[in-house]
Amino acid sequence: MTQSLSIFYAFLRRDFYNAWKTTKDIAFNWAILVPVMYVCMNGYIQPGVMLGKTSQLNMVMFIGSILLSVQVLSFKASIELLFDLLGDRFIDYQLTLLSPRLIIIERIFFATCYTFALLLPYYPMSKLLLGDLFNTQATSWPAVILVLTASAFLISAYNIFICCILNAPHELRKVWVRINNPLFMLGGFWAPWYVVMKASPILGYLSLANPFMYMSEGLRSAFLGTPDFFPVPLCVAVLLGLGCVFTFLALRQFKRRVDHI
Repeated sequence: MTQSLSIFYAFLRRDFYNAWKTTKDIAFNWAILVPVMYVCMNGYIQPGVMLGKTSQLNMVMFIGSILLSVQVLSFKASIELLFDLLGDRFIDYQLTLLSPRLIIIERIFFATCYTFALLLPYYPMSKLLLGDLFNTQATSWPAVILVLTASAFLISAYNIFICCILNAPHELRKVWVRINNPLFMLGGFWAPWYVVMKASPILGYLSLANPFMYMSEGLRSAFLGTPDFFPVPLCVAVLLGLGCVFTFLALRQFKRRVDHI
C-alpha cells in the first residue's frame, strides 16, 4: 500500500511538472485575459444587460460566464489521456507499476486540482476590475470555493470518462458539438433555472439533468445568498455524486479499454 501511494505521488508530481511548463501562458489566458474579456464585454460594453443599472440581474448573468472556463480548463488537463491511449502508450508503463484504478483516480485528481487552481482567480479578478459593480456583500467565499471544487471534480471525471470511450481524435468534435455545447449553453450560462422555468417548464425540468445547471446555480446562490437559486448544499451534493458516477464509469471503461485483470 505504501509503495502504491509513493508511485501514485510520483505520477502526480510528473503531471504537475509537465503542466507547470505551460502554466504561465495558461494562467495568463484563463486567470487574467478571460476575466478581463468578460468584464469588458459584459460589464462595460453592454451596460444595459450586464452589471449596469439593473445590477442584480446582470450580476446573475455574469456569474454564469465561468462555465466555459470550467469545461475548457478541465478538458486541457484531461485530454492527454486520450492521446496517450491512441499513441504514446505511456499508460502501459504505468500499468506495470500501479493499479489501473489508481491511474484513473490520479488523472481525475490532477485534472481537478489543475482546473480549480486556474479557476480560483476568476471572480477576484472580476471584483478587482469592476469594484462596486460586482457586489459581493452577501457572498460566502467558502461556499464559492466549495462549489468550484465540486465543479472541477465533476467535469474532470466526466472528461476522463470521455477520453476512455473515444477511439479517435476526430470524435472529439462530435462530443463538443453534440454534448458539451448543449450542456454549456443550457446549463445556466445565459439564464438561471427559475428564468428557464418561466420561459419553458419542459426545458426547465429537462435542465435538471444538466450538471452545468448545478454549477451555475450553486455559484449564484453562494454569491447572492437569495432563495431564487438552488441551495449550495444541494448543488455540491449533486456535483460530487455525479462526479463519483463518472469516476465509476471511467474505471469500468478503462478496464475494458486496456483489458486489465
